[in-house]
Amino acid sequence: MESISIYDILLIVEKRQLLQEPKIVSEDEIPKGHGAIAAVEGTIIISGQEQTLIIGIDRYFPYRKPQFYLKAGVSQIALPHLSPEGFICYVQEEDLVIDYKNVEGIIAEAFYAVLAELEESINGKNTRDFVAEFEVYWGYLKPTYTIFSLISLGGKPRLLPAIDIENYVVVGENEREIKSYCTTEQVSKEIIDNFKFKKVLYLPLKNGTTLIPPTKHKFWTNSQIVDNLFQNVDPQFKSELYSLINRAPKVGHTAVVDLPINDKTSSLFGITFKQLRKTHKHPLISRSDKYEAYPASVARYDRAFILPRGGAKLNFVDKSVLLIGCGALGSVIAEQVLKAGITHLSLVDNDILKVKNIYRHKLGANYLHEKKVLALKTELERNLYYSNITAYPVSIESLLSKNSDFLTQYDLIISATANPTINFFLNEYLYKNINELSIIYTWIDPYGIGGHVLLSNNKKKGCYNCLYSDPSLQEGRYNRGSFAKKGQNFSKRISGCGSTFVPFGSFDTLQTTSLAVKLILDVLQGKEPGNPLLSWKGDAQEFIQEGYKLSSRYFQNQDELFSNRYDYYRSSCTFCNN
Repeated sequence: MESISIYDILLIVEKRQLLQEPKIVSEDEIPKGHGAIAAVEGTIIISGQEQTLIIGIDRYFPYRKPQFYLKAGVSQIALPHLSPEGFICYVQEEDLVIDYKNVEGIIAEAFYAVLAELEESINGKNTRDFVAEFEVYWGYLKPTYTIFSLISLGGKPRLLPAIDIENYVVVGENEREIKSYCTTEQVSKEIIDNFKFKKVLYLPLKNGTTLIPPTKHKFWTNSQIVDNLFQNVDPQFKSELYSLINRAPKVGHTAVVDLPINDKTSSLFGITFKQLRKTHKHPLISRSDKYEAYPASVARYDRAFILPRGGAKLNFVDKSVLLIGCGALGSVIAEQVLKAGITHLSLVDNDILKVKNIYRHKLGANYLHEKKVLALKTELERNLYYSNITAYPVSIESLLSKNSDFLTQYDLIISATANPTINFFLNEYLYKNINELSIIYTWIDPYGIGGHVLLSNNKKKGCYNCLYSDPSLQEGRYNRGSFAKKGQNFSKRISGCGSTFVPFGSFDTLQTTSLAVKLILDVLQGKEPGNPLLSWKGDAQEFIQEGYKLSSRYFQNQDELFSNRYDYYRSSCTFCNN
């Protein structure tokens, strides 16, 4: 469509009589900071008060919503959804669908939404909105520094360890947690070893507290700090708080305030008190003017804030999982298990990363010739906060030979080795020694014709041994779950024995990982009652072109594969049948 000029907007405003005495705003008076390139202004009456309203458009209008500003007057006081510059937040972009061909409708609908927002704000009908947006308003005060918070919210007021690093502070529940965070942020070991910890006060306010944020023109007075903070502490914690802050005047010079939005979320903000002396009472209980208070912004890095935003479940944080095999498939599963919220993960693999691995492995060339498990631990802990990874650069057989109880510390075992011999060994070991410790086996068929995930030792019958044909038969053992017909060799060589590999791509790894992680979560939540064999099917064209043959199972559709997921069980199995 043709571009919209500011004259078109002026005509719409005049036609719909949205503003009184509308006019085009000169270029130097267009509000800055939100990309507006042209604007119209005029007066409106809100709750009996005359205000000047500006309607602005950016270069992408009408594909983006129009902007609205209050020019002066009421914008000098704090109102919900109004920035200190007068910018009005009247709708969220995420769920907004704009009929860009109806420019008049866009302007008019947006105008009336803004009018309704301002009416509610001035009449105090949406004051609680301050609480949900408190951190935004606190940011308008231009805090002097940032507090990175690892605090587990809730409970009573408490003094917590913290460290200063350049122009920010890190505070957490304990010193170990803070050091771990700083290691992830690549703070040098020398600096971490010489940390000098101080105390920061964590101050949770009672549910239902409504605070009006200060404006950037005037911060809270000392009396307002007492009224807003100490007076809004839950009465059952007041005596304890009083005891905390009076142990010594230097304690709690910085406070992280927890303002509940609802039962599940909070707004956090910080205050630092300066010029305190030993003879002074703490500012939270003193209305004295003998100290100064400054705002600090708070950035949340706590587990309950970060994990759910990626879809992770907090109820997995106490689960411990062992992953055997950290090749192409295992490395991606490791990352996704952590992102699902299973932050206690052990890795077992004695192989090193080679050049031939990097195009389908989680790790890249930066880790060439390093032990896969050690490199994965470094990479994943660096990028995913709260990851607690233990790496064993040895074989699983070696670990079990030295400690027969090694597996008992885990809630679930995953085998991504794609090595049938190791899988047979694990299957037998668990059924003979640790009944009801579930294990998931996962592998990819050659040329990406499919991927498979098998659960075993989950109370009911069906195991890895069942998956293979009866060893008493003359035809030999073969994987009955495979999409490839028995009796074929799929290993390829590029330049000799050292370059042998089974062909499949990184996309096949992602498909199989998705299937595996879904089953992992179901098992840990007790949602899977049996021992299913789950599979996905890929394109078999290249597989057939290479002269290979498909098994009869490949020709089942996806619904049939799912319906038959327990049918691999063999009544003659000497392990799960007993």
